[in-house]
Amino acid sequence: MSENIGQQLRQVRERRELSLEQVSRATHIRLHYLKAIEAGELEAIPSAVQARGFVRAYASFLWIDPDSTLSSLEEQMDV
Repeated sequence: MSENIGQQLRQVRERRELSLEQVSRATHIRLHYLKAIEAGELEAIPSAVQARGFVRAYASFLWIDPDSTLSSLEEQMDV
């Protein structure tokens, strides 16, 4: 995979003309965690369980299949 899951989520968000603030309000994920996800800096999130939950919620909000997104995330994290 040439781009990480955060880049994919950002591209979909931008295509839908949504701001990170809008995503944060709708998903209740703090803005700094969304920025970390999009930057591929998952180590900024306190735990792997939280990272998975945040990515699942973000993907669901964007109408992306959360299961395939989590599979890609786990490959990326070498889980």
